[in-house]
This record gives sequence, structure tokens and C-alpha cells, in this order.
Amino acid sequence: LLQSTLERGGSTEGSTSTHSATMMVLDETESKFVVPHDEIRDGRTVNISTVPFALGGLRTVFNMQMVGSSKNLVAKESRHILAYSDRLRFHLGTYKCHLRAMKASKNFNKKLKKYYKQQKKKNCPKTKFLKPAVLRLKDTNCAGGKQSQLV
Repeated sequence: LLQSTLERGGSTEGSTSTHSATMMVLDETESKFVVPHDEIRDGRTVNISTVPFALGGLRTVFNMQMVGSSKNLVAKESRHILAYSDRLRFHLGTYKCHLRAMKASKNFNKKLKKYYKQQKKKNCPKTKFLKPAVLRLKDTNCAGGKQSQLV
């Protein structure tokens, strides 16, 4: 969204935008994101800030909320202006990295729990890495009319 806002020469100060959205899933056999059979295309609505709350070396991150939910989400996109197909490749790599981090977090928790048990310590802390999702947002200001966000 930042890309499309900046490409139009628009202001990003204090604004949000509303988009129809479709939840995507990873088809591991094809190594690409697809719409699941039970998902209604553009059947979700999201509000997303056009002002990023953080900029990293690779990503720009925004506050996002699914309409009808009180859960606050974080939307990530490439910090660099990319063609739509390159954005999808960016999300694919980031998504797979998140899945590896989830697995590493679970293994870490198991080993830490074992260590605490051996040391007869109580209140073992845990790490939790949230499962990522990819939403395809309908955005007429972007090339192809779509924008993808890693959530």
C-alpha cells in the first residue's frame, strides 16, 4: 500500500485505507500462493494504515485490522518498489522463513523445558512464533489491481 500511495504521489500521513481481501495459502507442490477452495474471493475486508510504523532493511510494516475483529495485525511488504510477481516471490521467501522460525521456536521450547526440568527450576519461559498468512488485497491503484501483504 505504501508503494501504491507513493507511486501516486499521495500523502501517507495519518491515513488508513479499506480493501477487500482474500486469504491465500501456500501450495507447497507448486511453491506458490493460491486461493483455498473454501475462501470467498475478496470476501474479507481489512483496514490498513498507509503510514508504516517501522522500516527495516527489507520490509515496511503497517498496522492492519480485519473488519469485524478486534485483533490487531501487522502487515509486511517489501521496502523496495517491486513488480507484482517480485512481491509474491518476496512474500514466498519471507513466509517460508516464518515457518522455519516457528519450527525452531518449538524445538527451542522443548530443549529449554528439558533443561529447566534437569535443573529442577520452575516457571520455564516459552517463545511463540505466530503463523504467518498472506492476504491479497484488491487495490486498483496497484499494477494488476492487487496488493499482497504478509500478515
